[in-house]
Amino acid sequence: MTKISPRKIDLRSLRLSPEEGFVLSRVDAPMSLEELSAVSGLGEDRVLEIVENLARQGAVDVEGILIPELTPPPQPAPVPSAPPPSIGPIDELEDVAESEAVALAVAGVCDVGKARSNNEDAMAVADLTDKGVLEGLGARCAIDVGARGVLLAVSDGMGGENAGEVASAMVLETMNAYLRDHDPSDDPAATLAAAVNEANAKVMAAAEQRELSGMGATLIAFLVTGGSAITAEIGDSRAYVLRQGNLTQLSKDQTHVGLLVAQGILKPEDAKKSRAKNVILQACGKLPELVVAQRSFPVRRGDRLLLCSDGLTLHVEDREIEEVLVSVASPDEASAKLVAMANERGGKDNVTVLVANVEGAAPPAGPDDSIESAVTVVREFGPGAE
Repeated sequence: MTKISPRKIDLRSLRLSPEEGFVLSRVDAPMSLEELSAVSGLGEDRVLEIVENLARQGAVDVEGILIPELTPPPQPAPVPSAPPPSIGPIDELEDVAESEAVALAVAGVCDVGKARSNNEDAMAVADLTDKGVLEGLGARCAIDVGARGVLLAVSDGMGGENAGEVASAMVLETMNAYLRDHDPSDDPAATLAAAVNEANAKVMAAAEQRELSGMGATLIAFLVTGGSAITAEIGDSRAYVLRQGNLTQLSKDQTHVGLLVAQGILKPEDAKKSRAKNVILQACGKLPELVVAQRSFPVRRGDRLLLCSDGLTLHVEDREIEEVLVSVASPDEASAKLVAMANERGGKDNVTVLVANVEGAAPPAGPDDSIESAVTVVREFGPGAE
């Protein structure tokens, strides 16, 4: 009979993914593997893998399971020497490489909120190598990151009536089409920035129509390719990364008060009270030339990527976002919970949340592999920007 028991241990000493942390939080008394599977909602095979890792780190005691590295390995019987295996055909090697791809588990919610009559937000997940734009993101979908990468994007439209919806949808559709026509693998940052500028030109041109005059849209996006992620930032929608239980806002708000905070003129706590907090300095469709702010970093297994419109951060603090991402393992449940929190507090704006768990062949983060130390600024918006 399997018995899994909690141990008293400093949780800060552990190296756990959000999913492993979630399972550990459910071990509050001795229980069987079947019971832990039931309370965590995960399959027994996956729970067994997690329990083995927890036991190796000393977080739980386990009876009834033989765990490698905790028991002496059996001595192998001597075998005659054999020639090295022959290398298989090229197509077999390609199959192996594909099976070792970085993978994403992705889900998102795009909600009208409680105060608006129409939804001007939009979101997209596009497998640029194979499947195109994925639908039904309320349910979790799994994607192997191929040679051309995966685009994750959120756009918040503005302009009233139907114009905001048109702008945000146009931004994402144009970017997807551009990235499918222009292989981003050689220079992902430059290609992603070019896709944003193409989208900006399309919205600018469409806004010349009388019924669409004044429309525009923010953009926040990740392009995940080659084991790295690159942002594209226009406006005040945000990108976050949760790594080893710590949430970091990766993007910088391109607003009047955001610029003052970045320059040290205004304190962050005062920025929330400012009447100018919603004054956006650039948006797709509003300026003929944009400065596409970009940051890149190597992804690590266990990272959680989050994109959101300001309808979330209007009501939900960063520390609360962190708590949800640490405690709720599945991206569909995490995104739904964050949207529900915003709506419970008034839902004054449309709210969109897109969550992606990094899985597959990505290496885990090392002890000194913080997201802050890993990020490279490709291009910044604001004073001194090129």
